Amino acid sequence: MRQTGIWTSPFDFRPIDRGPGTLFEEIATRDRSPDFFSLAMSLPDPDPVLRKLGKDIKVYKELLSDSRVGPCVESRKAAVIALEWDVARGNAPVAVAKFVRQCLARLKVDEIIREILNAPLYGMQPLEVIWRRDGNTTVPDRVVGKPVDWFVFAPEDNSLRLRTKNNLIQGESLPEKKFLLPRYNATYENPYGERVLSRCFWPATFKKGGLKFWLRMAEKFGSPYLWGKYPRGAEDSAINDLSRRLEEAIQDAIIVTPDDNSVQILEAAGKASSSALYKDLKDTCDTDIAICILGQNLSTNVKS
Repeated sequence: MRQTGIWTSPFDFRPIDRGPGTLFEEIATRDRSPDFFSLAMSLPDPDPVLRKLGKDIKVYKELLSDSRVGPCVESRKAAVIALEWDVARGNAPVAVAKFVRQCLARLKVDEIIREILNAPLYGMQPLEVIWRRDGNTTVPDRVVGKPVDWFVFAPEDNSLRLRTKNNLIQGESLPEKKFLLPRYNATYENPYGERVLSRCFWPATFKKGGLKFWLRMAEKFGSPYLWGKYPRGAEDSAINDLSRRLEEAIQDAIIVTPDDNSVQILEAAGKASSSALYKDLKDTCDTDIAICILGQNLSTNVKS
């Protein structure tokens, strides 16, 4: 019987045991971990923001409508797409390199790169390859990016699986050479990858909430108060009529009252400094978003 081992010297042979639990087998597996329990379902998404909110990745897609997140994402993609690209032949035969260049020439490479650049945003970006026959050769016809939330990972081997109507939780296995899977900082513990938009979620949320208060503050302190006075013993109908006229005057700046009424204009003190607090919050959140997506702050956001 032939043994597997290592010759440490011409006269010393050290056999290697290839039995269970040796160098040739994986010992630290997910099914042996004390903090992981699986019911043969899919691997749960470990994203801390999504787990805390109890939502899915669609939350991050809504962030792209933000006035800061969207432009930063487009700026990042445009900078990469503007670069030149080529096929490095390496040690491959000339015929193989020529064939690869011909295949890429038929594809919309800029669109494929744009799809791949979604991987840092969502952690990964599955792309389905649609093949076609070209004579006796099979070549890629299209490469199409598919929604991230359609896919999960198997807990046994971290393999990509497609969620379907018939198998919504565990997903179905995928054939080889059918899907490409660019990922961003993916690990064994987190095959879904890191998501840049996850870091932008709270700054964008705080900015949105602060903007509501800022608009309310601007409406409250940006216009003067109108103080209407009515004589004692006035009827409720007269009081309500004066109140309605003052409310209309905020937009029309015109008010008509009886001669026994008086209206006084009151200016709000400190309105500029109060509203500036919310503007500073917006600027801070915008800066954090730009740093998360671009790695640095935009020059347009630097105060002189």
